[in-house]
Amino acid sequence: MTNQQANGPRIKELREQHLWSQEQLCGVSDVSVRTIQRAERSEAVSFETLKNLGAAFKVDADRLVVPKTEEKEPPSTHEVVVLPEIRSGIELGALADCQGYLFSHDDPQSRENSEKLALFLQSLQDYGDIWEDIGAGGQVEARASLFELLHELEGGGFKAFGAPRLKKLILNDGESMTWLVGCLVITRDDDPRIVAGEDRAPAVLPTVYALEIPVGL
Repeated sequence: MTNQQANGPRIKELREQHLWSQEQLCGVSDVSVRTIQRAERSEAVSFETLKNLGAAFKVDADRLVVPKTEEKEPPSTHEVVVLPEIRSGIELGALADCQGYLFSHDDPQSRENSEKLALFLQSLQDYGDIWEDIGAGGQVEARASLFELLHELEGGGFKAFGAPRLKKLILNDGESMTWLVGCLVITRDDDPRIVAGEDRAPAVLPTVYALEIPVGL
């Protein structure tokens, strides 16, 4: 079969969603780094290469090809933000220390889970309001308290994903300012948007969640 033009932006997007370097993708797909670089530049590669990449990404190889009659798509109104799983009080403290918050969560589905979820989110926001005032010792206790509340949520079948993220705000006078926003998702542990991490050389890949948000948020 003749070579086909690779959909470079799509291949690079999928690689970055998996938090893989080109070298790591090479190990997973058995495609050389040089060929991966060509594919990400939208150059022509063999269909066998596209099949191997598709198998690594768990997508059909046809989705990695530029269609001959591809129409220009309208600008995307949303972007995908990859959030790592929260596994420590240190990571919760980093969220509490943000200037604003973006929370998202699944339906708790029970009164008990609703109370646990409400307590966790409110506690995180409350600690954030006084973070600078409670000092180093208070921050240590806050991290431990938040992690204990998160552990109770995990017992109900939930996982937490989050990280601080810079957001540019446009003021009324046209000036802009940058805020550090804590993005946090509480979701069911069987959510299909969760990409499980793997123990594989040369690095341990974390479990991550792909959150779709409006562009610029």
